[in-house]
Amino acid sequence: MTLPGPALSQRRKPIKNSIKHWQSLAPVERHDLRKRAKKLRYAIEFFSPLYPRQQVNAYLSALEQVQSVMGAVNDHIAGQALMKQLAQQDPELQQLV
Repeated sequence: MTLPGPALSQRRKPIKNSIKHWQSLAPVERHDLRKRAKKLRYAIEFFSPLYPRQQVNAYLSALEQVQSVMGAVNDHIAGQALMKQLAQQDPELQQLV
């Protein structure tokens, strides 16, 4: 799908490049990538009447999958950090972490 105007195309390229190596990104960078993908999805939804529905739906579906995976990874990392923090406060929990 060709995105309308240079503004959306400029947003898409760095997101696409970051997705290729998202596993090596720092947590803050992954969170930023997730936010940028979300903003791009909203922009594409806004311009969606300009394009064939099937093409837009396929593109949006891919972006939604990226956001879903990134959200699950973020939740996992946040959960681990919380568990470590709680374990520091309770010696019995340290054995579990």
